[in-house]
Amino acid sequence: MEKEFTVMGKGEGVVITEYHGSGGEIEIPEMIDGKPVVGIHEGAFYACTSLRSVTIPATANLIGDGAFSYCSSLTLVTVQGNVTRIGHFAFAFCTSLSSIAFMAELPPLVGENWILGTPAEARGHAYATSHFPDPGGFFFNLKMGDPIPPIVEPRVKRAITLPPESPNQVPAKKTIVVKRVLTHQERAPQTVPRQGRDDGTPNAKTQKTRCPWCGAETYGPENCDFCGGKR
Repeated sequence: MEKEFTVMGKGEGVVITEYHGSGGEIEIPEMIDGKPVVGIHEGAFYACTSLRSVTIPATANLIGDGAFSYCSSLTLVTVQGNVTRIGHFAFAFCTSLSSIAFMAELPPLVGENWILGTPAEARGHAYATSHFPDPGGFFFNLKMGDPIPPIVEPRVKRAITLPPESPNQVPAKKTIVVKRVLTHQERAPQTVPRQGRDDGTPNAKTQKTRCPWCGAETYGPENCDFCGGKR
């Protein structure tokens, strides 16, 4: 592909000065001889009657005067995002031209008679979010047609594994047992009737109580046989 173009250096890039390929549908490369293509020189594709469609690379910022004039078979032109100027008579007398697509947000500056002698049915196309005129409006005598559909990147589903200590993890449910501390009134001894005494007297009636500290049955909380009645 690079051999089809003659170029000259311009700064750190190159400008195409002549095309000597077989025509058809071509995409001008972004790089030739390792340098970016920054422009199309005036008359570079002049009267290339075999050229049917052309794509200007995003590296280019200039389409020179008469660059594609008299390309009688040229129907489709795609201008990538960085072209800032289109010269005089750039597409003049391209009698088959039907569409020029602008892939930029900002319109370029154009020279006089840039589409002179092209069909009235030719349409310009741009993104709906761009600063080009709305469909039906005119961009320097080129009537704007339907907007270019936006580029939608496919969504990629990705599995996310949270680390064990991630703060975003939902903590497991825990059962908490709360023990209530008895009040002084609740610790009052409960009386249980009993026959007999520990002093050996038969049938003696006395009262057996529960120790308020340990809950054991005893004959007086101050002398509990289990906890001593004191803490």
